[in-house]
Amino acid sequence: MCGIAGKVSFAGAPVDPAWLHDQIRSRAEKLRKGQRFPESARWLTLLRDTPAWDDEARYAFGLATLKSHKRSAAPSVRRGDAAVETFRALSSTPFPLAERLRRERVLQPEDLYFVAFNLAEERGDPRGVARELLEHLGTKFGRTKVGKAAKNKLQLVPA
Repeated sequence: MCGIAGKVSFAGAPVDPAWLHDQIRSRAEKLRKGQRFPESARWLTLLRDTPAWDDEARYAFGLATLKSHKRSAAPSVRRGDAAVETFRALSSTPFPLAERLRRERVLQPEDLYFVAFNLAEERGDPRGVARELLEHLGTKFGRTKVGKAAKNKLQLVPA
């Protein structure tokens, strides 16, 4: 596969870029549904630097990346976390990030807390998303360890 001046070809035959982007998205979605998150994230990275790298693709990439690795609370590890960086960037767009994360069935309460905790450490728009997620966790899982931690963190996040 090679590309010259925006044209994509495979074995000498031209390939429609929109078709190719749709195929990549479909493959990544199929892998995500099969809970093969690392492979899904790798397929989605093929869309970077293309017009297909929209908010939906970024969200799917962030979700796949979040589910494909262990999380650490160490600040040095969090700073370079691809999932947190992706969600941080999405929080300043009109994309309904908090709502989508709350409704996502593959995410455990610990996953939501990890995202909310990291976004709460930022300034600006990410804090609003963090507040929504922490409030959701505190309300829905209030008696659990994660719910109590979310309530405590919510008290520390400025409004």
